Amino acid sequence: MTITSRSSHRMAPSGGRPSNSTAFPFFNVQFGEQGVITAIGWSGQWAAEFDRDKAVGAASPAPASRT
Repeated sequence: MTITSRSSHRMAPSGGRPSNSTAFPFFNVQFGEQGVITAIGWSGQWAAEFDRDKAVGAASPAPASRT
């Protein structure tokens, strides 16, 4: 998935589970030829939102979501 300039993308599994067919708690966030692989170590419902401004990308994962 590519997040275009001035946009965001939100991911969260459904049903109170840490993963399912709609979202997994592992991310490869790339910017140019660099990046970071990250994982959310949370055994319940979570949400992650990735925001990008016009110049650079910024990731803002949120380990817990309100259900």
